[in-house]
Amino acid sequence: MPLSNSNAVLFLPVSPVTQSNLALLEFSLSFFDSVYVLPLYDARDREEEKEFASLTLRSLKKNYPKIAFGELSVYDVEKRFLSKEVIEKIPESYTQYFDGKLHPIEGEILPLLWNYEKTRNGSKLDLSREDMDEIADHKLYFCLELAKMEKEHRYLHSVSVAKTAYDIALANGLDGRRAYLGGLLHDCAKDYPDEELLALIHEEMSEYEPIPSFALHQFAGKIFAQRKFGCEDEEILNAICFHCTGKKEMSDYEKIIYAADKVEPTRPFETKIGRDACLNDLESGFVTTLKQQIRYFKERNISYSEYRLSKEMYQYYLGEYNMLKKSVQEKKTKLENKGSIRALRPLHIAQDLSWNYGEDVVVYDVREKTPYVSYFILASASTDRRLRALVGTAKEALYNNYKDVDHTEGRNDSTWILVDAHDIVVHLFTKEERKRVDMDALYADCPHKIVISKEEPNYRKRKKAESQDNNWYE
Repeated sequence: MPLSNSNAVLFLPVSPVTQSNLALLEFSLSFFDSVYVLPLYDARDREEEKEFASLTLRSLKKNYPKIAFGELSVYDVEKRFLSKEVIEKIPESYTQYFDGKLHPIEGEILPLLWNYEKTRNGSKLDLSREDMDEIADHKLYFCLELAKMEKEHRYLHSVSVAKTAYDIALANGLDGRRAYLGGLLHDCAKDYPDEELLALIHEEMSEYEPIPSFALHQFAGKIFAQRKFGCEDEEILNAICFHCTGKKEMSDYEKIIYAADKVEPTRPFETKIGRDACLNDLESGFVTTLKQQIRYFKERNISYSEYRLSKEMYQYYLGEYNMLKKSVQEKKTKLENKGSIRALRPLHIAQDLSWNYGEDVVVYDVREKTPYVSYFILASASTDRRLRALVGTAKEALYNNYKDVDHTEGRNDSTWILVDAHDIVVHLFTKEERKRVDMDALYADCPHKIVISKEEPNYRKRKKAESQDNNWYE
């Protein structure tokens, strides 16, 4: 019997259950046509107390099969995961509502409690970003079940996708809470055996067959989100359903979940460009993400467009743009100065890179294109060893110019390494990688300056002279 069909709510303590509690339960069954029981427990109890409460609840469900049971924690009230209106209808003192009072459903308490139940089971999130993060980060409520369904690294990826999707949705005037839920659930079927997923899809979604193994989890994920978590949001369900292959004519939320899955920051490849592009504008950011995906697949000789949905997506959104054409791959954008760069720090950093054997060093003013970065500095290295050395040069130059490095993306064997210092981001490439990626073409319309330093930069000489002056007394 669901909450929506009940005409009374009983707040019943389960740790411990007393005779008076059980008497109240018997009384409620004779007095009301239907009762919805919310067993009360303290989420901060020790494990043995939680287990006792769980055993008690299972016993109650067995002995009173006609009663609908929900769940309510003192922790929920304290953290305000319940809306203010619901909390006000629960007696303020723990002692009072642990007495197990029976409350007839009146006014707005039914829909409010119903929304609370949806939050607990994962069918809807109607919370602040802070509260959603706490539920996801600490594996509370439905996230505990989700974490059991996924491997640990997969769960962390899902949480990161949820947070990225929320940011993209909010930046583009959409509902971040819906996107957050889609991000959390998008990979919920990923770690199930292919045979199980194939059987499920054949029964429920055979119109998409034959399906490559890498895409099975997206279709099964939609089914799991409905059945296991009660998700009823059709747009979010479809976003889960096509987050891996994409399709033509995607909705805004389908684009958000697809892109967030590719550009979330824990991915082991460069994601900041696509993420910033999506935050700036969903439409153009989505296309940027697709282009980056093609580059990534091509570099690793991965077939990506054989499945019809993916092929239709690339054709629909990229049109004549074909990253596989040899002429485009071999093309090298001609580097020329454009406009002016007046900021000294990015120029000093670029001078250091050039002086330390960086090639084709260019500073781009990207403030008009990206919301969080002011300058990109691009440099090439003639060998893998020099690329490693340039990473150290970039970090030292940033430090010398009073810029803290936030993080570095790219492994030691990468051909493209990113050094992020918040408003200044340094991209370091091998020559071949830079030609393939062709970021210079992407930002060619931004003001930029080619920097060549064949000797030690003047700012370094000045810093040395100042240091010597300060140490004259030694």
